Amino acid sequence: MMILALTDWFYGVVLVNIVWVGFVMTFIYRLILWSYGAYQMNDLGTALFLSVIFYGFFWLLWKVTKGRGMADGDMYVAMYMGILIGFPKGLVAMMLSFVIGAMAGVLLIATKIRSRKDTVPFVPFMIVAMVISLLWGNWIIGYVG
Repeated sequence: MMILALTDWFYGVVLVNIVWVGFVMTFIYRLILWSYGAYQMNDLGTALFLSVIFYGFFWLLWKVTKGRGMADGDMYVAMYMGILIGFPKGLVAMMLSFVIGAMAGVLLIATKIRSRKDTVPFVPFMIVAMVISLLWGNWIIGYVG
């Protein structure tokens, strides 16, 4: 995950092959958990469905903005987020990534580190949001809902 965040931050590139490796490894890991009874099959289905929803949402953003609002690599990381975290923490992570990204973008523009015409990588904010969601997702869900 750190590799994805750093390459996006410094080079503006998402290493899609690494995302796919992580996605497949997470899928296999969840199948192994299911085979030992430590995981429910409907949880895997929900996580896969969330992956498809996240991918579709980012694909739609990419299409509507013609690649200027979101890069094409972001949709793959969003898909990975869906299967890695699952439901409902994945929704928390997705919402947090947009909030954290917006706050950081405003701060970068206000301090003139970036201008409105510059791109701001989104994957680092997705990774931070995933960590927050994994650590405090249940508390956030209990507090909000």
